[in-house]
Amino acid sequence: MTDAIIIRPCTLAEIKRAPNIGALLEEYAREVATEGLGKAVPQWWLYHRMESTGLLHVLGAFSGDTLIGFITLVVMQRPHYEGLVASYESFFVAAEFRRTGAGTRLLRAAEALAQSLGALGLFVNAGIGSRLERMLEASPAYRNTHRVFFRRLT
Repeated sequence: MTDAIIIRPCTLAEIKRAPNIGALLEEYAREVATEGLGKAVPQWWLYHRMESTGLLHVLGAFSGDTLIGFITLVVMQRPHYEGLVASYESFFVAAEFRRTGAGTRLLRAAEALAQSLGALGLFVNAGIGSRLERMLEASPAYRNTHRVFFRRLT
C-alpha cells in the first residue's frame, strides 16, 4: 500500500479542489481540535495570503488521485533567531491510511523541503499521548527542548 502513496508539493488551490477535502477536513477537525479554540475552520484567505508571500508551503499525500493527508509548512525568519526556521501549521493523515508510512513520509518530505528552503530546523508539535509524540520521542533526530502549554483566555 505504501508504494501507491505519493507525497508531493501542492498548491492550496489543488488541496481545495480535492473531491474529498470536506470529509478530510471534518476528520481533521474532530481529531486535532484544541479545547478552547473552537472548531477548526480553515481560514482560506489567510492560507492563500501566506502562500502568495512564500511563507506557506503545502505537501499532499495521495493514494492514486485521492488526497489522504497533508502537511502545511511555514518557513520564515523569526525575530529572535538569526536564520530561517520552519514549523508545521497543520499535519494530518486520514485514519484509513495510518500505519502505511504516509505520515512519516510527509514529515520527512517536510524536513527535506524546509532544508531546501534554507531553514536551520523544524519545529514539530504533537498532542500529549499521540502516536506522533511517541514517534518523535523515540527519534534521536528530534529533541524535546520545550513543552507547549495552552491557556484559554476567554
